[in-house]
Amino acid sequence: MGYDIYCRGPHLDVQEARQTALGIDRDSPESLKAWERYWELERTTGAYFRVNIFGMGPLVEAMEKCGALDSTPHPPWPDPWPTTTDDSVHPDVLAILAYEGETPFIPVSKLGSNDGWIITPKQAKASHEAMDAFAAEEVIESDMIPLWDQWVHFLGHVPEHDGAEVH
Repeated sequence: MGYDIYCRGPHLDVQEARQTALGIDRDSPESLKAWERYWELERTTGAYFRVNIFGMGPLVEAMEKCGALDSTPHPPWPDPWPTTTDDSVHPDVLAILAYEGETPFIPVSKLGSNDGWIITPKQAKASHEAMDAFAAEEVIESDMIPLWDQWVHFLGHVPEHDGAEVH
C-alpha cells in the first residue's frame, strides 16, 4: 500500500504521453517504450509523487516538527451517501475531500489515507513554506532526506497546478 499523489492541474506533456501509451497495442514493441516515457515524464515534471506507507509516516512526523500540518478532523461523511448519475464525485463528497482546516496548512487526515483527498493550492503553499524554512537534517532522519527533499519540491510545485489528489 502506498500513496499516489497527483497534481490536479494540467501537465500537458504528461497527459499527451499517457494518451499515446494508451493508444498503442499492448503487445506492440512500442508499448513498453511509450509507457516508460510516460512514467519518466510523470516523475521528472513534478506531476506525481509516490510514497509507500512506511515513508509517509516519517514525512508526516517531519511536517509536524515544521508546524506544517493542520489537526482539524475532516467533516462527517454524508449519510445517506449521495450518488451521481455519472462517474463524477458528488459535490457533498467533494466538499469533504477538499475541506479547509482551521489553519492554512494541509490537514493531517489528508495524509492518513489514500481516499482521494484534495490538497488545495493554498494548503500546499502554506505547508511548503513552513517546511522549506527548515533544514532537512533538523526534522528527518538522514536516510529519509532524499524522500523529504522530493516531497518538499513536489508541494512547492502543487499550487501552480490546482492542488493535488491523494490516492
